[in-house]
Amino acid sequence: MTYLGVNGKFSDSENAHVNLLGSRQLQTRVGVQAKAQFSLYKNIAIEPFAAVNALYHNKPFGVEMDGERRVINNKTAIESQLGVAVKIKSHLTLQATFNRQTGKHHQAKQGALNLQWTF
Repeated sequence: MTYLGVNGKFSDSENAHVNLLGSRQLQTRVGVQAKAQFSLYKNIAIEPFAAVNALYHNKPFGVEMDGERRVINNKTAIESQLGVAVKIKSHLTLQATFNRQTGKHHQAKQGALNLQWTF
């Protein structure tokens, strides 16, 4: 469970009043993850993984600008994630992930490339 407590009230560069709708709520995430680990050389290990999650929000998200409301009535969504982590040395890991969320009126895609140095 994650508490989404951002209270977004601000004005943009043209002095339009912007208000985020659906803040101060709980997000629930339930899912499964599968991964495997393979060794290539002495110190190099590859770990591919896949995950599928079901997301639930108790309130819909949206935005209000100068009194006009746009609400994404999307309380539930499915999230899928694919990735691979490569452990180059005992202290150096490179990870690439691709994430996609799909709901009734919403779709989002995201990718990330991470380099982790442990000391």
